[in-house]
Amino acid sequence: MPQVRLLPLVAAALASAVFAAAPAAATWTSSGGNNLRQWSDFFDGVAPGDAITGTSKQSCCSGLNYFRLRTAARPPAIYRYTLTLQSGGGTQTAVHVPQIRGSTQVNGLITGNDVLLQDYNSVGGQLQFRSNTWYGFGKQESIYYRVYGAAGSVGTPTYTSTLTSETVTPTDLGTFQPGQITFSTVGLTAVDTVIAVFDDQFNSISDGRNDDEPDPGTSLQSRLTTGLNPGVYYLAISDKNLATEKPAAPGDRSTNQPVLDFAFAVANSSVVPGLTIPFSIDDGTGPRVFAASKPRAHDIAWFKITVGGSAAPGPFSLQIPAADALAQELRPTLVWSPSPNAVSYDVVVALDPALQQVVAFTFGVAANAWTVPDQTLQFNTRYYWGVQANGPTGVQTASTPSARGFYTRCVGDADRNGAVGAGDLTIVLISFGRCAGSPGYDPRADLDGNTCIGAADLTLLLTSFGCANGS
Repeated sequence: MPQVRLLPLVAAALASAVFAAAPAAATWTSSGGNNLRQWSDFFDGVAPGDAITGTSKQSCCSGLNYFRLRTAARPPAIYRYTLTLQSGGGTQTAVHVPQIRGSTQVNGLITGNDVLLQDYNSVGGQLQFRSNTWYGFGKQESIYYRVYGAAGSVGTPTYTSTLTSETVTPTDLGTFQPGQITFSTVGLTAVDTVIAVFDDQFNSISDGRNDDEPDPGTSLQSRLTTGLNPGVYYLAISDKNLATEKPAAPGDRSTNQPVLDFAFAVANSSVVPGLTIPFSIDDGTGPRVFAASKPRAHDIAWFKITVGGSAAPGPFSLQIPAADALAQELRPTLVWSPSPNAVSYDVVVALDPALQQVVAFTFGVAANAWTVPDQTLQFNTRYYWGVQANGPTGVQTASTPSARGFYTRCVGDADRNGAVGAGDLTIVLISFGRCAGSPGYDPRADLDGNTCIGAADLTLLLTSFGCANGS
């Protein structure tokens, strides 16, 4: 999927032109009289490399250290900020708890009471290293940060939190038609998701966030429909909770989640890593399916869309099956990366790489995936497939590569390794006499598809014994 390069280039140019003389890293020290949010130490102009230090050996009362951190102005971009706290010194394990704080929300109304918004993530499993993460846009955004200690902890009660940042390049999803646009994860994932939309100045738009899809939906996934005029917008997707300073939008069934206290800050409260979240965008021409990645705790996936305009479809690639993949099923689902500006796709499956000996085809597919119809492909055969992306004005762009091959499996290839041999025989014999739902049943051994393993399956395996893809 193409990546947006404009923001980093602008950021680099502005950094050299305006921010050439970067200040030395600063150390900000707790006053000790900041045990309530309204008494927070206000540190204005905190920059990457700066450190916040304090002392605490209590989990309440005077042991609470509250800070309002306002980041230094930076060139416009999306920044991922991380505060990594180290307890004690060296390898000591004095335990401190760092948190990002927010305000309560009740039935869609921000009530303003101090509440936990994001707990820490342990860094590398080491107790003395704990991190918190949020996102900003170089607009001197603020967050509330709190640290407290634990009575009886080993080591000195001091801590140091050091700020680092990364510049995030949002993935460009292409051009969409102006008007009502629906962003949705409903039916695409089991992850409890949140979607938020920002304008080209990184303002969180008023109705541009959804946690739980509106009625009559009942899922924990998100569906956000909002009217967008021509322009550039940014999309943030993660698992729950993804917080801005805005309350729940009308129709959102989740109306009691904490919010942040200041504009231009965004944070995720979940420490779950390694998530892939499929989502779709529909501007009235049919849904286009994409995927958001959350590799680390507290990560948010960022995207850019352009509303309005009419451009040719952008480059895209064939993804699944992989090149020359073996042992594919007779109804494979073909998947390709979304093409920016495409409104639909044409798909061809053929016996030759020029895609002339066609065995299956479809036109006008809205999503970036298509399942080959039943009774179309044969066992142990090499096929080729390709895709054309259709633009709003009829201009087409071919996939990269223009065609790619795969093999369907041999009929007796139970282990799907591309050949029929002793391993497949073992799978069938172990499950012989068993049906779906019974202990020891292995669906791979059901070669005839009747949900029971018997003589017919064994016959299919033995008659295809020695079959191998490509031979």
